[in-house]
Amino acid sequence: MTEATRECALYEPLLSGALDNELTQQQQQLLQQHLQRCEYCSAKLAQLEQQSAALRAAQQTMPEPTMPHLQTTTTPVWQWLGWLLMLVGLLVIGGWAAYQYVQDASLPIWLKLAVGAVYLGLTVLFIGVAWQRKQQAKTDRYKKVQL
Repeated sequence: MTEATRECALYEPLLSGALDNELTQQQQQLLQQHLQRCEYCSAKLAQLEQQSAALRAAQQTMPEPTMPHLQTTTTPVWQWLGWLLMLVGLLVIGGWAAYQYVQDASLPIWLKLAVGAVYLGLTVLFIGVAWQRKQQAKTDRYKKVQL
C-alpha cells in the first residue's frame, strides 16, 4: 500500500460525509485540501455526487406506492345481518339445549350444577374480555394506522 492510497483511505469516509453535509468545518477544510492534491478522490467525489443526484431524480419521478384498499372503513349491511342471524340462531339453539338439560331428570343435580358453573364461568370471562377490549379501544394508539 503506497503512501497516497493510505492517505486516500483516511479521507474516503469524509467523502460521504461531505455529500450529506455532516462534516465539521475543520473536516471540510482538510478534505478540500486533499481534493486539490488528489485526482482520484476528486473523481470519486464527483462520481458519488452524480449517483446521489441520479437517486434523487429517480425518487422524484417514482409514483407514490399505492396499496389496494384491503378493508373498507364501514362494515356492509349484509355482514351485520349475517352476524345477527347467527347470534339469534345460536341463542335459540342454546336456550333450547339448556331447557332440555335442566328438564332431564335422569342427570344428577351435581352434574347439572358443575356444567352450569363451567358455562357461567365462560360467560363471565367472555364478558370481562369484551369489556377490557372496549376500554382499551378508547386509548388505542394504533387505531388511526392504515395498512
